[in-house]
Amino acid sequence: MSFSYLHLLLALTGALLFILAQFLLRRPWQLKATGIQSLLDQDSLAEQELELELDQEYLVPLVIYEDNYPAFGNIIRLVLESFPLRRFLEEKDFEEALVSLRNSVFQSSHPQELVSTMCEIVNTFVRDPDVEYGCRPHLEGLVNQFLEEVDMSPDEL
Repeated sequence: MSFSYLHLLLALTGALLFILAQFLLRRPWQLKATGIQSLLDQDSLAEQELELELDQEYLVPLVIYEDNYPAFGNIIRLVLESFPLRRFLEEKDFEEALVSLRNSVFQSSHPQELVSTMCEIVNTFVRDPDVEYGCRPHLEGLVNQFLEEVDMSPDEL
């Protein structure tokens, strides 16, 4: 049995259609960036070199926590879409918490320490009157979701 040009063309077309079908079927299952990842993907961050450096230094390591605490990443994204990170770095407790959380990525830390550090960061955002005013519609729901994820009551924050 020999293959003619027509058989070869049909086989190639069938293979290409199969590959295209696989690609189109897998596409809806691809994860979309959320939280910190979507914040880092935005083109607007590339406009200011200083902001980009700060974000890479402080925020990139925190992406690892988004699997266990997605609301934490979404709170950071929500706030930092409207306010620059350097604004909050002026607060000593916030900066220490962010550095501690960043460093904990590379060393083992007790989960309760991580949660406490995340709470310090979220608390800094919540206490800021401009953030509370500017992010009010979504912030409360995200904070409640974060508290559920870390299994705390709002009074403990």
